[in-house]
Amino acid sequence: MVDLLQQTRLFRECTRHELEDIARYCQEVRYREGQRIFEAEQPAENIFIVKSGIIDLTMKVVHYTVSQDFTIDRKSPGDMFGWSALTEPYHYTLSAVSMIDSEVLKINRIIIKRLCEQNIFFGYMLMKNIATIIGERFALARRMLTEIIQQDLSEKEL
Repeated sequence: MVDLLQQTRLFRECTRHELEDIARYCQEVRYREGQRIFEAEQPAENIFIVKSGIIDLTMKVVHYTVSQDFTIDRKSPGDMFGWSALTEPYHYTLSAVSMIDSEVLKINRIIIKRLCEQNIFFGYMLMKNIATIIGERFALARRMLTEIIQQDLSEKEL
């Protein structure tokens, strides 16, 4: 479990001792293909690390009476998701669904908060890594939005 935590961008710079502390609080959870892990806007209580399988992060788009889930990001072994549990207002911004039978590590945000309070350098490192992860998500969302706007503009030219 410590090796998986070390692969995860969120904990990449942690010491072996810090990773062992975190590992003590990890719960292994299995999800079946198609099973939802959490929904957007739901209170964010946990972060997750993919141990095996594939997890899609989706956003529901509603247009009049039609709604559809769109995949915003895909997570595979070693990837972390659910970072909203570590940032206010502590609500998930996307939904998470297991695309195949998957196993994840689940860590409660209160445990992580306590570890950050006990070790300020650990807390700093964690928040630095969270900022990088959020920045990457923002860049991805910007690229997706740009593509949609460009498509709309090209349709108007016709």
